Amino acid sequence: MAIAELEQEWHVRELLTESEEWDSLREEAVPLYRKALDDFLSETADVATFRTRIDSLSKSHGWWGFRGTGQMFFNQLAKAADPADLSTALRAALPAPTSSEEAEAKLEAFVAAVDRTRERAAISGAAKPGRGRVNFFVSFFWELVDRDRWPIFFPNSRNVLEQHGLLDTSQPQPALYTAYRSRIPVSHHGA
Repeated sequence: MAIAELEQEWHVRELLTESEEWDSLREEAVPLYRKALDDFLSETADVATFRTRIDSLSKSHGWWGFRGTGQMFFNQLAKAADPADLSTALRAALPAPTSSEEAEAKLEAFVAAVDRTRERAAISGAAKPGRGRVNFFVSFFWELVDRDRWPIFFPNSRNVLEQHGLLDTSQPQPALYTAYRSRIPVSHHGA
């Protein structure tokens, strides 16, 4: 099944109309999330404050946010990571990239930071953040900043693409995201 056939299924099931309604609710929350991200990136908020603000926004504005596994991943990172290392890694990874190559480089560097955190978690007995959450977590912020070019790596979307033979999920996280991105229709794909 091709992308065009999947889009047709959306129309037949009226999912497109539902997604447009849902999207308008998401748009209302964007400025609040952007403020939290901008405060962190400009170093007016630390990692703990940023994590708490994102968690609070996800609960109060549920149409856009992590809830579930994304917030759990962030909590595990914040609990187990060296705070300075995590701050540096997040500030490098979360600004939207300008190209697919930059996206892969940012994701690769963030996977390395997650691996360092996993090592610290093993020593301290804390829960290890899952490497498989990197694409979703980072692309959440990329879409927040530049949604026309950087779609969120939703696990359900990934699964649908995989089930229809449109995405090879055996790739490493960075390459998997750029392959996923090439299959998700967005307004202005650019790079």
